[in-house]
Amino acid sequence: MADNTRRNQGAKQPISQHPLFPAIVALWCGALAGLCSVALRPALIEQAILATGLDTLVPMAAPPLGATFRILFALAMTGLGGLGGALFARRL
Repeated sequence: MADNTRRNQGAKQPISQHPLFPAIVALWCGALAGLCSVALRPALIEQAILATGLDTLVPMAAPPLGATFRILFALAMTGLGGLGGALFARRL
């Protein structure tokens, strides 16, 4: 009887074959990227903007950056993380 249960457990499909696997991975990666972007210091983001010269192209991007930018940055990172997670899960 114990031998039967081992065979049944081995016959299950891997979790990566589930139809909702790419969606769940995309949600997880998007949430992780969004939360990580919120955890970044504002000075680090401002320094990156100054280093790339984005403030010369878009004057509204000049430091100091407000809460609106932080929210939009978190949403953008959530979207990029979700897209990356979906691509990764599809590839897997």
